[in-house]
Amino acid sequence: KNRFELNSDIAIEQVEIYAINGQMVLSIADLQMATNSISVEKIPAGLYTIKVLTNEGIAVKQIVVE
Repeated sequence: KNRFELNSDIAIEQVEIYAINGQMVLSIADLQMATNSISVEKIPAGLYTIKVLTNEGIAVKQIVVE
């Protein structure tokens, strides 16, 4: 699976994806939509932390890229 969906009731301003070592591997800004499809096809398989920034705060989740 090369994409994942972010669904939110509020606008997503920025998405950051970090490798397990803390290195940022992807940053996407100016999304401004409630539903976003993010491509991870250029990211190697592994465990990552995704940080989603909105005007109401920050959400952090773990994702697995296969």
